[in-house]
Amino acid sequence: MYAINFLLLVAVIIKTVLSFDVGLVASELRNAIRGRVYLKGSPAYEKFRAVHNGGCNHIYPALIARPLDTKDVSEIVRISISHNAAISVRSGGHSYQCQGTKQNSINIDLRRLRAAKVISPYEAVLGPGNTWGQVLKAINPERFTMIHGQCLDVGVGGFLLGLGTNLPGTSSRYGTGADHVLEHTLVLVDASIAKVTPYNTTILGHYDQSPTGKKNFFTSHAFNRCRSTDKYDFLA
Repeated sequence: MYAINFLLLVAVIIKTVLSFDVGLVASELRNAIRGRVYLKGSPAYEKFRAVHNGGCNHIYPALIARPLDTKDVSEIVRISISHNAAISVRSGGHSYQCQGTKQNSINIDLRRLRAAKVISPYEAVLGPGNTWGQVLKAINPERFTMIHGQCLDVGVGGFLLGLGTNLPGTSSRYGTGADHVLEHTLVLVDASIAKVTPYNTTILGHYDQSPTGKKNFFTSHAFNRCRSTDKYDFLA
């Protein structure tokens, strides 16, 4: 009796984790996006699968997709929905707790979304694929500062969506990183593209999470910069 139950359980697990045709999904993605798609077994797959924390080494996404822009992300989400495939999303940082990857998922690697440009005296547009170290190389921290992690390997996307605090440094003067986000560009769980500001957040209440567990995917952040008040703000 126990053996039969065990076999049934194994069958259910296999059906759950292998619920989509990886080859077919990869083919559709390659035809739909400008970015690249990598399957298990290729050197590039192993390169982009790697996470700073060796404790994540046992996690193998079904494939890795590396979008070039928001439209690519939308197409990846649309195709994943059509195949009922699980999604995991990796921004630019170390993903130390393995949050940016998931076994047998379509892993959306946002590290090519690395916009870091000043668009006004007090506003910059940042891609979630950046680390804060990359941002501070692109935008002169001697003149302006931004609330960022003390570890410069922290990613922009994860930091801002996790509130973004640097209590010993810039947060003591300027608040959290989330306080300074002027606008998010994101792909919703139905694959549509939206822009959300502090004055227009109701859309997130409708689309925060789908019944299949997929969440919204942020692809750009318009960020308010603060004028530096001392020479070493950028070290905070």
